Amino acid sequence: MLWEKKIQLAKETQAALDVNVGATEVKEMSLEIHRMNLRLESMYKLQEKMIAEMEKAVFRRESISNKGKLRGKHQGPGSLQKAIADLKKNIKTTISDIQECENGKLYVIKSLDVKSLENSRDAIQAQIEDAKSSFVSLQEKELELNQVLQKQVFKKDLVRMSF
Repeated sequence: MLWEKKIQLAKETQAALDVNVGATEVKEMSLEIHRMNLRLESMYKLQEKMIAEMEKAVFRRESISNKGKLRGKHQGPGSLQKAIADLKKNIKTTISDIQECENGKLYVIKSLDVKSLENSRDAIQAQIEDAKSSFVSLQEKELELNQVLQKQVFKKDLVRMSF
């Protein structure tokens, strides 16, 4: 019975060491990997082709829209005359707005309003300065407290190490 076990164990070790055992599965897997690599390469080529087609389509669309814009702007002498009339109208309204500003009709600012705004600005600046100084003092206190905390932690660690 002991000899049978040894013979069985010898057969199993020979089967484990035999190169031919499982070689067909390995070969099939390598062939499948090769096929997958070929499919991947073909997909990359297809992707590049689709990207090139999309770029061409976008370029075509832009060129068509640009041509349409050019045709729309210069269809005839009537459209140019209309554009000139619109520009003249805009110039006239701008000139009238400038004259109204110079005469003081359009924007009138009272001196009292300006003074009150300046006073409120000064008050706000003073508040900002106070806040800055309190902020700096709080930062200094924070640094001092952090140093005290670090000293206490160090002392605590020393006490632990001594035990």
